[in-house]
Amino acid sequence: MRPEVSFQRQRKSYCLGGHLMGGPKQWGARRVLAMARRSFEVCLGLLLSMAALFSLFLCLGLVGELITGRSGWTIWTSLLGVVLAGLFVAWCAKTAWLLVTGRERKGGGLLSPSALIVAGSAFVILAVTMQVNRGSHGSGVGATRFLVVGFVCFGLARARLRQRAKHAA
Repeated sequence: MRPEVSFQRQRKSYCLGGHLMGGPKQWGARRVLAMARRSFEVCLGLLLSMAALFSLFLCLGLVGELITGRSGWTIWTSLLGVVLAGLFVAWCAKTAWLLVTGRERKGGGLLSPSALIVAGSAFVILAVTMQVNRGSHGSGVGATRFLVVGFVCFGLARARLRQRAKHAA
């Protein structure tokens, strides 16, 4: 076996997707980008873990106030707060675990199309509410940002649904 062929075969096993790339600089750049992406995922997972812990403490504080009866809030408002905070804690913990371990959901991706549609709807509703409450002078840029983020969520959900339909066919 010639040395050039064995070198190419060795490089082939290290390259992404089994394709030969143009040289060691490209391979190194892709590796650095992959490492940066992975580091970002881990940092985001740690931030979500902290958000989950903060929400957990909030939830436990509400439960403590309900038990002692010192809450100035009605019981239904406190129960709603506990349920919403608990759901948020569960979502943050699950998403943080997926980010830190580098796994995806069974359907692929980090969020389901339904979650993306709900988030997109919330952002669009928030943009409309900002526009209605503050008028055209006070919230033009902020409302526009929320509107764009909402439509991006809708686009991601649509792409995910198309991808799912392709794999089913």
